[in-house]
Amino acid sequence: MDKLIFKKISGQPLSKEEKQIFFDWLEADKKNRRAYMQLKLSFLQKNKQEVANTKEVVWKEIERSAKKNNLQEKWPYLRWAASIFLILTLGWAIFYNIDYLIPDKEIAAINFVEKVSPQGQKLTVSLPDGSKVKLNSGSRLRSPEVFQSERRVYIEGEAFFEVTKSEMPFIVEAGDVEVSVLGTSFNVNTSSTNEISVAVATGKVLVSAKTSDFQIHRDLVPGEMVLYKEGKPLLELSNYDSEEILGWKDNLLVFKEDTFSDVLKDLNDWYGVTFIVDEQINFDETYNGTFINPTLEVVMESLAHLYSFKFQIHEKQVNISKK
Repeated sequence: MDKLIFKKISGQPLSKEEKQIFFDWLEADKKNRRAYMQLKLSFLQKNKQEVANTKEVVWKEIERSAKKNNLQEKWPYLRWAASIFLILTLGWAIFYNIDYLIPDKEIAAINFVEKVSPQGQKLTVSLPDGSKVKLNSGSRLRSPEVFQSERRVYIEGEAFFEVTKSEMPFIVEAGDVEVSVLGTSFNVNTSSTNEISVAVATGKVLVSAKTSDFQIHRDLVPGEMVLYKEGKPLLELSNYDSEEILGWKDNLLVFKEDTFSDVLKDLNDWYGVTFIVDEQINFDETYNGTFINPTLEVVMESLAHLYSFKFQIHEKQVNISKK
C-alpha cells in the first residue's frame, strides 16, 4: 500500500486495479483519509525547506563517513543513495508522526460519493461547485463531497459534463485518460472495450493519456474529439457529428450506418433489455434512424420493417423471429 500512496502523491499514473485498491483503502477508514492528506500536504506544501535542510545534513554526515573509510571514489553513488534514503526516511517519519506535522483543523477528511445510473436509465448529478454531470445508462461517477485543492472526479461508462467556471482546475479521470478544464462542456465515453473518447461541446479541453510507458497530450476545441486506444501512445483527432455523439443526453437515439448487432447493443444500453434472436434472419443491411425519446416498441417496429421480422416484448426481454 505504501508504494501506491507514494505513486498517487507524486503524480505517477495508477492502473485501473491500483486505483480501485487505493480508493477502497481511502474509504475504509477516516484515519486512512487523514493520513493521506497529511502525507500529500507535507510532501507538496510544508516540507520543501525541511527536506532541503535535512538532505544537506544527511549528505555531510555521509561525506564525513566516506572520507573516514576511504570511500571517496563512491561518492556519486552515495549521493544518489542519500537522496533515496532521505525520501524513504521522511516518508516514514511523516506517516508515523502525523499529529506532529499538521493540526487537525488544517485537514478536511476526503469523503467520496458514488453515483450509478441503472441499466436503461440516465441520471443527472450536481457536484459541490455547481457543475452538472449527466450519466448515461450503466455508468458510474465517483466524486468527493467537497472539492479542496482541485476538482477531480472519476468516471466509468459515459457522461456529459457541464463544468462551472473556476480558477480551480476540473479534472476527469477515465482509465488512462485525464481531461482537464476550467469551465466548459464535454462528453467522455469509456463504454467501448479498450477505447476512450472525449468530445468537446463548448470551451477548451486538455486531454492527456498517461501510462507507465508514455504521456501524451492534446488540446481540443468545440466540434473536435479524440479517441484513445488502450496501450497505444496516440490520441486520434477528428471532427464529430453532434447528434450521433451527444444526442443521448437530450434523449435523441441516433443510428448511422450501424450493423444490427450494434443497434441491439445500443438498445440494450438505452432500455436495459436483452434480445433472443432467430439466427435464420438476414441482418446484412446497416441501419439508419433518428428517434426523439422513443419507446422500445416504436424502434422495434422500424427495425422489423427493414429486416422483415416479428417481435414480442416480455418485460425486459425481446424475442425476434422470422416472419
